[in-house]
Amino acid sequence: MVPLRSINDLLGGQTTFNPTSNTATIKFGTHKVEFKMNSTEIVTDSNTSVMDTVPVLYKNAMFVPLGILTKYLDIHQEWDQQNKLYSLSGKELMKTPMMENVEDLDHFREQVDNENAFQLLSYKLTMGEKIHLAITAKNMTGKKISEGIEDLNTTFIFSDNSTAGENRNRKRPSIDKDEIVTREDDIDYVKTIENNKIIKHELSYILFKGRTLKTHK
Repeated sequence: MVPLRSINDLLGGQTTFNPTSNTATIKFGTHKVEFKMNSTEIVTDSNTSVMDTVPVLYKNAMFVPLGILTKYLDIHQEWDQQNKLYSLSGKELMKTPMMENVEDLDHFREQVDNENAFQLLSYKLTMGEKIHLAITAKNMTGKKISEGIEDLNTTFIFSDNSTAGENRNRKRPSIDKDEIVTREDDIDYVKTIENNKIIKHELSYILFKGRTLKTHK
């Protein structure tokens, strides 16, 4: 189950919600899916069918079943049983204003050599005075990664659409073939002053890229 707004923010679909009928409409490419709150009935491209779950409201957000979306919106899905990872792929995915903004802030995007050099295996998030994130990723290049070109890149996106990230000038160690590495970071919350009060913005998304660079500055 995923929040409706994440489809807009991350996946690239267009969503609308009708509060009168409690119905959400999701458009992706040439396809359309309609959900109704607490109902098993869905409408896909004008065809009505029944699913084995229902959309629900949680913390003022509507959550819909991701598996239904991938089935009817022609999004490729894959389940990695060993690592318990569910992945989506497709050229239309991640084409959103939010993602374009993140890409614009990526100072290393012109230096990327391999976008899929690492596979994210697990993460642990702790929310306290700071945001503490520990990630575990595996070198998937099939060879040793030389010093200076590893780019395990994590971006934090907050409720006001501001972003924060790791120290981009950090040392980048060499990584052995098939090595599993762990990286930990502490990130401050984004805060602003409104009406003489300090507002701490909530963390909305964490984006991870596991790649290698052609050169390192």
